Amino acid sequence: SSDLAARPHGPYILVGYSFGGHLAIETARRLAVPGEAEPLVVLIDTYPPVPLRRITTLEKHVWFHLNNLRKLNGVWEVADYFRDLVQRILLRLIRLRPAWAIAEQLGAPDSSPVSDARIALTAYKPKPYPGRVVLFKASQLNGNFSGDPMDHWEKFISSELEIRIVPGDHTSLIKNPQAIEVARQLQMVLG
Repeated sequence: SSDLAARPHGPYILVGYSFGGHLAIETARRLAVPGEAEPLVVLIDTYPPVPLRRITTLEKHVWFHLNNLRKLNGVWEVADYFRDLVQRILLRLIRLRPAWAIAEQLGAPDSSPVSDARIALTAYKPKPYPGRVVLFKASQLNGNFSGDPMDHWEKFISSELEIRIVPGDHTSLIKNPQAIEVARQLQMVLG
């Protein structure tokens, strides 16, 4: 809020990675004032706020998880992977209103920031944003999706949506050397 006092009028530029992209676009929506330019929003590999369709065959699920498990190092990473998987399953149950009781009996997800963000997204129904949005999209998908989940952003942007492909996957694009390319392209966007 001290930044707003120092600069009560835009232009504003809001950047968010992953769930932070949802915070950036919602903040931009609230900062938008009639007669002023809408804030520029940069989303860095932020999935749209829709239920994502995943490949549903059991064989593909098994191979997907086995492939992910092969990349992990040590018992703790494997344990974290399975804890995250259980949380995702519970959150899918929570989305189905009649399944609340079942999810509560199985044990609610922990109150980590990641879990809280996932729960918040299940209820988030944004209006289309009228300003310019630049989406930095990872060249490699993390997940067994049917189709490209990023295609759904069109529903939530009512004006210009620029998509830039950056190397890596959701996790690696914010680490070097991929982060250097993200920073370079971000500099180009900001001019």
